[in-house]
Amino acid sequence: MHSVGGAIGIGGVLPQNSVGGSFAFGTEFVTDGGLENWTDDTPDDWTEEDESAGVRDITKETTEIHGGSAAAKLEATLNDGTSFYITQIPPLQSNKFYTVSGWIYFPTRTLGNITFYIWTDEDQQHWIAQLSSTNAEYTHYTKIITLTGVTGILIVCRILDETTTGIVYFDDISVRDVDLIARHYGGTLIGAIGMQQIDLWDKWSTN
Repeated sequence: MHSVGGAIGIGGVLPQNSVGGSFAFGTEFVTDGGLENWTDDTPDDWTEEDESAGVRDITKETTEIHGGSAAAKLEATLNDGTSFYITQIPPLQSNKFYTVSGWIYFPTRTLGNITFYIWTDEDQQHWIAQLSSTNAEYTHYTKIITLTGVTGILIVCRILDETTTGIVYFDDISVRDVDLIARHYGGTLIGAIGMQQIDLWDKWSTN
């Protein structure tokens, strides 16, 4: 548990007239977020969508990895712009905080974009990363979200709109619940965990 009090917030500052708070990271909800386990170039615990051999390939990568011994490689070759991706259904609950994170390496693109997000049937899209340009190495993306609906939840790692050639690697995908306890009077608790700012309003507590 990480606690805050006085003038220091969760990686930031508590406004005047505010009092303490704390947070803790809990259960991991992604199975094989490290993408280590594959059978015949299909990840055992993830679902492949719209793959087409030689055009939209999803394969096990053992060289360009962030951690462990493998990652997922999505490669478009003379594609027609069709999106393709891997998904998993994590057992998340409504009205809870979750920290969603992952490592992405996007070395090659023509016109394609990369998206990494949580989606629900209520048409909520919680964007963790949207990339329209390449990066030179694995980069960490993280965000704290809260869900208002729990139907049809998917975590999605996607390459879309690629009309010719593009390559992206995904590794170490994680969704963990976050327990927060916060109180304030006459102000807003503002802080940060990783890259994500948290605003908590009204006087409340949750754990």
